[in-house]
Amino acid sequence: MTHFQVLIDTNTTVTAKHIALYAKNRTMDSGTYALDLYVGFDAIRCASFESKQTNLVWHSRRSGRLIKHHKDARGELCLSSGGTDFCQGLTVIVDDKHGHLPLNPTKQDFAFGECSHGDVHYHNLVAWIAASVKAYFKHHMRLCSNKKTILTERVTDQ
Repeated sequence: MTHFQVLIDTNTTVTAKHIALYAKNRTMDSGTYALDLYVGFDAIRCASFESKQTNLVWHSRRSGRLIKHHKDARGELCLSSGGTDFCQGLTVIVDDKHGHLPLNPTKQDFAFGECSHGDVHYHNLVAWIAASVKAYFKHHMRLCSNKKTILTERVTDQ
């Protein structure tokens, strides 16, 4: 799996200007935290006939548990859900190791509505996860001459 670390701003909506600052190794402001993402292809799921879609797993180390699991996260991440894009057993793990994601009391879902700027926080979170997943997928597609059949073969041969 490939590790991405992204800075999530909880107060200001991410724009192209923010992304340019991030690319220049911007330091963290108050209201910004680092979040770890792991993205990779699952050869077993890719070989399966049923569950090839993009999985999204939210995990909190602070609460020591799985928070949420989306079996087909393409809609959640605003990825193309028509056809077989992002259907090669792609797996995304969001690791909230420092406990920055607002959880409800049972720690089985999020509580963005209960914190200030919760809608901005959630928007930025999804935007960075989607950008990382798209970059990862497109990189591997380029390595396979932009052919999904070659990518699927390479993933299942792992």
